[in-house]
Amino acid sequence: MQALPARDAAADAPSRHSLYLLTLSLCLSLSPHIAHIPAWLLLVAGAAIFYMLLSLYRNLARPKTWLLWLLVSICVTGVGMHYGKIFGRDSGVSLLVAMLSLKLLETRRYRDGMVMAGLIYFSVMTHFLYDQTIPLLFFMLLAVTVNTLALITLNETSARIAMRRKIRIAGSLLLNALPVMLLLFVLFPRIPGPIWGLPQDAYTARTGLSDSMSPNDISNVVLSNDPAFRVVFSGSRPRPEQLYWRTLILGNFDGRTWRVDDKPLLAEPEQLETKGQALNYTVTVEPHQRRWLFALDMPANERVLMNGERLLLTSERLLRATKPVINLTQYSVVSYPQYRLGSELNRYQRQRALQIPPNSNPRALELAKSWRAKTRRPEELIAYALDFFHRDFTYTLQPPVLGRHAVDDFLFESKRGFCEHFAGSFVFLMRAAGVPARVVTGYQGGEFNPLADYLLVRQSDAHAWAEVWIDNRGWVRVDPTTAVSPARIELGLEGAIPLSERAGYFYRRDYPLFYNLGLLWDAIDNRWNLWVLGYGPEMQFGFLSKLGMSHPDPYTMTLAMLLGITVLLIVSGQFILKRRTRADDLLQKIYLRLCSRLAKMGYPRAAHEGPLGFAARIEAENAVLGKMLSPTFHLYARLRYGSHNLRQAGSHLLRRKIRSLNRHLEKSETPG
Repeated sequence: MQALPARDAAADAPSRHSLYLLTLSLCLSLSPHIAHIPAWLLLVAGAAIFYMLLSLYRNLARPKTWLLWLLVSICVTGVGMHYGKIFGRDSGVSLLVAMLSLKLLETRRYRDGMVMAGLIYFSVMTHFLYDQTIPLLFFMLLAVTVNTLALITLNETSARIAMRRKIRIAGSLLLNALPVMLLLFVLFPRIPGPIWGLPQDAYTARTGLSDSMSPNDISNVVLSNDPAFRVVFSGSRPRPEQLYWRTLILGNFDGRTWRVDDKPLLAEPEQLETKGQALNYTVTVEPHQRRWLFALDMPANERVLMNGERLLLTSERLLRATKPVINLTQYSVVSYPQYRLGSELNRYQRQRALQIPPNSNPRALELAKSWRAKTRRPEELIAYALDFFHRDFTYTLQPPVLGRHAVDDFLFESKRGFCEHFAGSFVFLMRAAGVPARVVTGYQGGEFNPLADYLLVRQSDAHAWAEVWIDNRGWVRVDPTTAVSPARIELGLEGAIPLSERAGYFYRRDYPLFYNLGLLWDAIDNRWNLWVLGYGPEMQFGFLSKLGMSHPDPYTMTLAMLLGITVLLIVSGQFILKRRTRADDLLQKIYLRLCSRLAKMGYPRAAHEGPLGFAARIEAENAVLGKMLSPTFHLYARLRYGSHNLRQAGSHLLRRKIRSLNRHLEKSETPG
């Protein structure tokens, strides 16, 4: 690591160049927060930064202290009114953005610049409260590098350092910090939860399924290509038509919106009879801040563990965590694609599964009653409904807005919809015809990534289908979307919707290059999630156990961490001292060679004489020779007793000077 020339901390104003770099690093460090702060605060921050740049360019006067305090008061009051509080993630980040922008206008002295650089380093960490992806990491690394360059420029002496050299010094500083960072990452005791998080508002809901379903809800979810979860199968893989990831049961309907039942129907999970081959798999779930989990229809194992805790199995055989999923989570499940769910419906269950709101969707109610007049067999009523959908309906991500009687508007007016339209209206028709039914939401499909051998299920795979009760068969899955768009199940969403409605290039098969790049990126992202974001207490315990720690408790890990940092500092110190000694030895060797030549010329150096004293004595005895030697001796003194970075690079300059001096000495006469 190269040292810098010492700077007087009492120096007044930082250089304009350093202020430009500080402003740039502030812009880089705050720019990702644009999506998280109110628009009015964004205008305040932007105006402060713009005025700072203008004042540097035009030498304008900075705002008075009273004006800055007034702006601070306005920002604090505004943030408090906007969020209803000033403590928490969102309000705290907004205040930080405002304070840093205004602090920039107050940066007039060296001390202000140093404080500003330290606060910018702190602001970089706040981004990981919202996002922990690889692109953000690299962007923040750029912000840290620019801020380090600003710090180096702040500490320049009167001799300016070239930008290329500053970049080299900044890179050296960051590389020297890397071993300590890795040591802290591996050994710092982990606590349950994400790497970055705060109480209360840190765990806000993310894009994904909801516990209610209205028209267009799921069609909005599928516009996102974000991963929902990834699955690794041990053994055989399921067929595309078997990839139904059962997540939520929606049984309450108010005429427009389907909601999760408030009370469980049974104390124990519904009876399950399995047949055929079992599927064993491990699910890695992205944080979604909810308790629900995803299992292939139908999970059979009664004991499922996640992070050492047993998962809950609801009465409808849905997997639930004991607390919201706030970090990357893994669990293993055994499912059977062929099954029979439920033995009988009690009176209360049947009543709940037949509930329809009064005075709701009268035309759909009449249609169901007309079918009921023809037959009471559930299989035939299901066939009537599927045939009705098959005639004149369109599967689309852009359905029209529906009115108060949403089912009627969809069935008899628009006839354009997405899976929630078909599933919701199908269940309504079944209930109106006297067949117990319920809506199921989750995900359907997924895409195998051949680069890492796992199934990727994205938010765009969100789906809704139905389950109907048939005596002697139990709950039977019926997907009315297949009557309109069979390709949705066989080929996924991309194969079922028009080209104009498809997702981004990185996930379209008709662009092979972008599609393969998308798969490669997801494989990298998956490794990042597993090895970095997923490095929780369990993984840390297992990793350290493999390294030889039999019982890696927090005390042992902290002790090992401190010991490791101490060793790193000792090794780094020895390396720096060795480089310094090597540079000193080289300079002294060159200097002593010159002294030896001067001794032969009749000017021996006394043991007590330093380079400047020796040069002064020679000049007193021989003015011509002294003036010739003086620049070289002064250069040696500056290199030998100056900063290490000068010493490192100055040996070549000193050698050139002495070569030139030797040529002059050879031409001159030897003094007598």
